Amino acid sequence: MRSRFLFAASLLLVSVSAQPVLSGPVEDSAAQLCDQLAAASDDSTNPAGIPGIASVDFGVAEATAALPPCETAATAFPDRPRYVFQHGRALQAKGGSDTKAFEILTKAASAGHAVAMNYVGYSYDIGTGVEKNAAKATEWYSKSAEGGVPAAQRNLGISYRDGLGIGRDPAKAIYWFEKAAEQGLDDAWVEWGLIYDSGIGVPQDHGKAIELFEKAAKAKNVFALNNLGLLHELGFGVPQNDAKALPYYQAAVAEGFESAMVNVGRFHDQGRGGLVKDHAQAIALYEKAAALGEAEANANLSQNHFKGEGVPKDAKRGLELLQKSVDDGSYLGAFLLAQEHVSGAHLPRNASKAAELFVLALDRGSEEANALFIKNKGGDLPADVVDAMQQALIKKGATFSLVPGAFSPDAVSYMQKLFSGNL
Repeated sequence: MRSRFLFAASLLLVSVSAQPVLSGPVEDSAAQLCDQLAAASDDSTNPAGIPGIASVDFGVAEATAALPPCETAATAFPDRPRYVFQHGRALQAKGGSDTKAFEILTKAASAGHAVAMNYVGYSYDIGTGVEKNAAKATEWYSKSAEGGVPAAQRNLGISYRDGLGIGRDPAKAIYWFEKAAEQGLDDAWVEWGLIYDSGIGVPQDHGKAIELFEKAAKAKNVFALNNLGLLHELGFGVPQNDAKALPYYQAAVAEGFESAMVNVGRFHDQGRGGLVKDHAQAIALYEKAAALGEAEANANLSQNHFKGEGVPKDAKRGLELLQKSVDDGSYLGAFLLAQEHVSGAHLPRNASKAAELFVLALDRGSEEANALFIKNKGGDLPADVVDAMQQALIKKGATFSLVPGAFSPDAVSYMQKLFSGNL
């Protein structure tokens, strides 16, 4: 949920009503077709009657169709940033020409096109067509945000919230999230809520997070719906209630959200929230989510293979799925694989490897790791694993006094910051 993307909202920047003056029938036709096929929905320079296409709906097929007319229009009218931007947008979305697309988008951004500025920031953010550079990403997000682009305002808020390319400043993060939310970008409510949910630079307040998530949930925002389900499941900010958590998860599944599929799958697996245990239904949801790229799906599915629930018992397959989930970024997978190294049930016991994975799980925000290391201070772990964990934290950059076989208050404090994203 903290990842960035080119989220397009429906409200615009500054109204521009004039149509471009075109120089000939071929260029005229190409420019009009480029607008129809590649205009962004949050671009205020779009001509009247051109609503534009949200970035989430602008895929390879759309980009392939838009590329020829947009290239013609951008070549014919290089002084009109909108066509240059749409050419770069189509080239980037089509794939295979990231460096060239970045150059074109930068040209449009340098000419003052506000939405192109956000695209350039995003390119620096994830390393598309250019080397990753958080500081440059934030610089371009700032220009675009000042130009009124809600997606850039959201991205700039994340930069201030998480200290990416700029000093961490929760107050400025909230300012920009609120700006984006006021323009109808419901995802901004979610990012704002995460500040309070994790206690990033502010006192942790799950109740305030719920209030903000609920605003986004009214727009059927899947992140908000899933988060509300999780908070009700865990009893954070509200009484613990599986029966209230499940409808939120199911609503997110109805919108096609793969993370929620995993959560509903867990409820089927465990017979929670009023559901009868149904391993087959759980596995179907896990497999669907995994096919959509959800790393947590394979982490959960691995347990079915270890236990032989809904599938033949197969420890080898369980370990394969667990390792894949870790490689794909799963927080639960890192925690579960660490436990496998602790127990030695399905692979050789290895305290050092377990410690590395536990640190990774904390860093990825595993609530299971939070419970074990922060709430219980590692009291349920063997002393050698605790010692290895301390060494792994020091290797990561922590400084605290070592207590053999136990965590000092300083070590717990460091782990809390690691878990919450406050380092």
